[in-house]
Amino acid sequence: MATIKNPTKSSEAKEIARKRKERKHIQEVIDEASLESFPASDPPAWIFERTSKKKKKKKAE
Repeated sequence: MATIKNPTKSSEAKEIARKRKERKHIQEVIDEASLESFPASDPPAWIFERTSKKKKKKKAE
């Protein structure tokens, strides 16, 4: 005796599988773009310089 599949459940299962596959594809595209764009730019150059009290006084004048 063969069992008859419920067409509603079958179509729901196909829709769920399709959505999962689509989400997986979207995530793969995002991951690839993220990897290709890293690093987006060079970090800013930081130059640390202490100003002496004499230089501060000259700037104030």
